[in-house]
Amino acid sequence: MGMLEKVDVASIIAETGSEALEFAPRHEFALIILDVDMPGIDGYQVLNKLADYPRTSEKPVIFMSPKLAQAKLKLHSARLAPVDSIHKPINKKLFVEKIQKHLMLESK
Repeated sequence: MGMLEKVDVASIIAETGSEALEFAPRHEFALIILDVDMPGIDGYQVLNKLADYPRTSEKPVIFMSPKLAQAKLKLHSARLAPVDSIHKPINKKLFVEKIQKHLMLESK
């Protein structure tokens, strides 16, 4: 994810929802960015599972989703709620700004 280089943060990229859930209990995260449309286990299911892990249950989550998925996002009940969302196609400047904002809030 080349956009993360502009933020100068270490990142771990999971290609699937299952892979994201494998990483969750083994790594420390300041911020989690989830794609709603991941193959296999989708972003909503991953979000609910993240609530079960002490390392991720309190972490901010940004959802990436197509505009049509926003309606589902608003109606979907999750035990761990995303703090923000960004529409696809992604506006790189806005994406970086959102990441910086939530990392700054998390570090306080």
